[in-house]
Amino acid sequence: HDRAAVCGFEDGLFVTADLQTYMGYVRLMRNHQKVSRKVVWRHLNGRIASACIAEASGPNKRVSFLSMLHFETGWKIISQTFEAKTDGGL
Repeated sequence: HDRAAVCGFEDGLFVTADLQTYMGYVRLMRNHQKVSRKVVWRHLNGRIASACIAEASGPNKRVSFLSMLHFETGWKIISQTFEAKTDGGL
């Protein structure tokens, strides 16, 4: 969603941003390695849903909790809370 909130920890440092700023950061930091993703759990109740997603790419690991709403145009993420770590990071 264009007004989604994103916040969490990146190698122990608190990060918060609007979705556009965060996605710009993700694009800059992308290292073009293959990313493996796993849905750890998900819950659906009518037009609301939540999920936990685990990702790994080389030494980078991320766990995200997503909150989503179903609009007429489909599912939209309205918030993401995450913790990301890099082996040998800060």
